[in-house]
Amino acid sequence: MNLTKLPVPRIGGIDQRIPAPEGTAALMDNWRSDWETGGWNNRLGYEKLLTSTSTFAPFVPFGRIDSVFCWAERSAALRWLLFETGGVLYFVNYVRDGLLTLESGRPRMAIDSAPTSYSPVANGLVIANGHRVRRFNGWPIDLQATSIHSAVLKQAYVNHGYELVPPAPRPWGVVVGDDLYQADLDSRSTIATGNENQDRGLGVTSDAAEHTFRWRMSFVDQTGSESALSAPSTAATWTNTGGTTYYRKVVTLDIDQGPPGTVARRLYRTQYNTTTFQFVVEIPNNVERMYCDSVPGTALGAEAPSALTPMPCPDARFVAQAANCMFFDGGPSNPTAIFYSMPGTPAQFNELDYFYVGGNGGDVQGLAGFYNSVIVFRERQIDVIRGSYPDFTIEALLLDAGGSAPATAQAVPGHGIVFLSDDGVYALTGGLDGGSEAKVRIISEPIQGYIRRINRALVAKSVAVLCRRWKEYQLWVPLDGSHDLSIGLIYHYDRKEWTTRTGWPVSCVTSTPEGDVVFGHQAGANNNPNLESGLFVMSGSRSMGYLKAGESFVPAAPPPSVYLSRLEPMGDSVDKKHLRYVYVHQMTTGSNLSAVQAEADRGLVVNVGPSLASQPADRALLPTFTSGLSTEAGVWDSSTWAQPVPIDVRYSVVLDGAGYVQFRLSTTNDIVMTGYTLGVVASSTEVIEGRAATTRRPT
Repeated sequence: MNLTKLPVPRIGGIDQRIPAPEGTAALMDNWRSDWETGGWNNRLGYEKLLTSTSTFAPFVPFGRIDSVFCWAERSAALRWLLFETGGVLYFVNYVRDGLLTLESGRPRMAIDSAPTSYSPVANGLVIANGHRVRRFNGWPIDLQATSIHSAVLKQAYVNHGYELVPPAPRPWGVVVGDDLYQADLDSRSTIATGNENQDRGLGVTSDAAEHTFRWRMSFVDQTGSESALSAPSTAATWTNTGGTTYYRKVVTLDIDQGPPGTVARRLYRTQYNTTTFQFVVEIPNNVERMYCDSVPGTALGAEAPSALTPMPCPDARFVAQAANCMFFDGGPSNPTAIFYSMPGTPAQFNELDYFYVGGNGGDVQGLAGFYNSVIVFRERQIDVIRGSYPDFTIEALLLDAGGSAPATAQAVPGHGIVFLSDDGVYALTGGLDGGSEAKVRIISEPIQGYIRRINRALVAKSVAVLCRRWKEYQLWVPLDGSHDLSIGLIYHYDRKEWTTRTGWPVSCVTSTPEGDVVFGHQAGANNNPNLESGLFVMSGSRSMGYLKAGESFVPAAPPPSVYLSRLEPMGDSVDKKHLRYVYVHQMTTGSNLSAVQAEADRGLVVNVGPSLASQPADRALLPTFTSGLSTEAGVWDSSTWAQPVPIDVRYSVVLDGAGYVQFRLSTTNDIVMTGYTLGVVASSTEVIEGRAATTRRPT
């Protein structure tokens, strides 16, 4: 028998194109890159977030998890894991293995809505979902405390930006009298004088001088952002009369406290004989209700900012950070507007800082920050905002493809920002400013078959995460009319290759500072004590969660891993081939069984082969430490085999007369595949003449 061998020493990822490049696969489900060998292993699974708790505590009663985000600050020494379910936003207290409620009564997201948008800023995490934009400050929560007072949470979870203008200060009356300071609480007036040799106090010492002063106030939050200024106060007035020596005055003001999240208040005042407001003082608290102004005109600071405005988009759906500014959409009632904050102050707004997107691109569907630029997802096109404050410009980036999946945008090493558009997955590289050229290229050509099957009605629910531990861009999408995220399209960015993951109950994803992926369960328990719920971590645990067995939960079975080689024409698909053997090159890890079957002409002919162990066929059995073949039991401290070794396992599969041949390997056991070789007998037989007519079934 003249056996022709086709070696494939390196296995590539999925490529659904016909003809596909050599070494690629028609299907690779539930695999991850194996860096030691350059091959692929199937060490995948997921486990509980808090392994120290019983069952799935503290998430036992929950249903679907709608969004999740891990916010790390102080060099990841302090981290906050937030998630929402059933209209309630929680965060996980790792120290106490418990949960704390940040907000209840949140609007439930529609089935076709994008998930909640989270964006870290200095000293806070901004949260937007079309409701009131909120900010979680973290501080002053003490995770060590056995209980946390609601007042502390009220200060830690606040409205982002000031929606209302602060109340004006209320000056007391000024009485010209004796040379002393005396407050009359009944008449709310002050006899306020000082030492004539000290440059303190308001006004001048000239005879018959008439004084009129007014004040304005603003609030300052934890991010350093300043609110719009209040209206001018009523006037404090007096005239120097009735004496030869005059003194400057001290004026008492009643001032209001700011809303939760306010950490300071700023006062501005007019000068003598002017109407210009200048900085007086910053009161570094949100407690005091009275302030005595003795700052002379010569010590006043800069002119008050005149163009500050209340937050223009309190119900924004999307938020992104770039160029040291925060960008917000206009919310459900203003879907073509984009507002941006002043630099370094994410909740401080100028009345002229906004865009209205034009053209035929449709409404804003999402925002994603990328260095000094913002990607704007719209219904029928994708735009980019670039520049520096206040000279931002907006222009079209993709005119032939829209973007309705903003939660898929992730910065990927070596690829810029990667995101899902209507017609594929794109990578945007280039600085987009300083004269550098923006390059947008599609990277999903090998998996366009999956892209075409995405449920477009629910594509906004799609999410993505960067798994730095495994060097993956994970894109989770609804496929074939599914109402849930039914498949993970995994881009291995170090190899520039794609695989898939199925069978994972993912509804939302985030990553930890260590590079692990945390996901929310898409079904949950809904108060059923026999089902898993809450947050889980992707790992190499080789089990897909947990199952109820008796009175306890036990690890479930591993995910099934499938490898289907490309349609192999062996040079010419016209010539018939006779497949005889498949040599699977692998790193042995014991006697794990893997089944192989041969397929011809795109699965029209199938020959089921044997299930064989990962053991050398013509050498002594390598010892393992689990049950298996009778003579392979290993003894700790005495076995000579300690490292996996490469072996070739030959599967005998008989398949005759095929234009294209391929093989399928399926297993739930641990395996590392590095390559394969096909043993084929060539034939002189060619494909016969095509049919003249199609045979139809009788009606």
